[in-house]
Amino acid sequence: MSAEKILQKIADKFFSRENLTAKLVCLLLAIGFWIYVMVEQNPITERTLEARLLHVNVPNEMMIYNAPDKVQVRVRGNRDRLDQGVEEHLNVFVDFKGATSGRQILPVRALYDEGEVVAVRPETVTVYLDTVSQKTVPVEVHQIGKSEADYTLSNVKPTPAEAMIFGPSHRLDQVTALAATVDITGREGSFATESKLAALDEEGKEVAGLRIMPADIMVEGTMVRQLLTVDLPVELSIGGQLAADLKLVRTELDPVAVRLTAPPSILNGLTGVKTKAVDISGLRKSSTVYAELELPPKSFCRTKQVRVRLTVEKSDR
Repeated sequence: MSAEKILQKIADKFFSRENLTAKLVCLLLAIGFWIYVMVEQNPITERTLEARLLHVNVPNEMMIYNAPDKVQVRVRGNRDRLDQGVEEHLNVFVDFKGATSGRQILPVRALYDEGEVVAVRPETVTVYLDTVSQKTVPVEVHQIGKSEADYTLSNVKPTPAEAMIFGPSHRLDQVTALAATVDITGREGSFATESKLAALDEEGKEVAGLRIMPADIMVEGTMVRQLLTVDLPVELSIGGQLAADLKLVRTELDPVAVRLTAPPSILNGLTGVKTKAVDISGLRKSSTVYAELELPPKSFCRTKQVRVRLTVEKSDR
């Protein structure tokens, strides 16, 4: 028997005159009960939630910039359905099909397969699309912290010496260096440490939104004693006293300045290099003598002594 004949037989039996009134009453009660359950027990309601914004049909070799992570969506449906969770049935996305490089204003679309979408906020998003590029940049080592007095970082070797960066072309153009930071506080002798790379612009600020390969490198270095070389004037020291009938009218040094090499802590505040005291107590006439230099500790100077021309005259007393 066909389905059509079966349905016809059921309808003929239901609408037969026998107990027709009772059957109609039962049907109305069933409809009423269904309406009660749907309206009173499981009513249609609305709910607002944050939903993750997806990107679809993004062109190859393109990167999206400034897109929000989430948007607000208001949905309508049966309360039971909403209480069971909305997220797995909600799809919120921006379609980038046909989008080109540059600034784009695109609609936010939302689909809810358990009801309907009432509103999306924002309705559109302003994003920036750019081509994904790459370039190789040399690594620079930047030191931070404070070393022991007179020590400095030397023989620095980053491994690898350069790295690859990937990202939007307009951001890659800002990068002038890759910096590996090394803290030298408390370090002595030779060392090796791992350092995370950062992409910097010409002002030394970090450029965000880029991927660096490798992200971490090894930096080797040696802490060595720092020496500085400066030119300082020679300061003559004189000892003893001339005879009462003589006076010292002029002193001349040759050379008048010497080149001194020493640690920074020694040179700090040093204004000149003194000579050992030249005794003038036995001087009777103008003479030329040699005076040894009083060199500071841990210092080096090629000149060991200076020539001193002492000019004396008869005193007027």
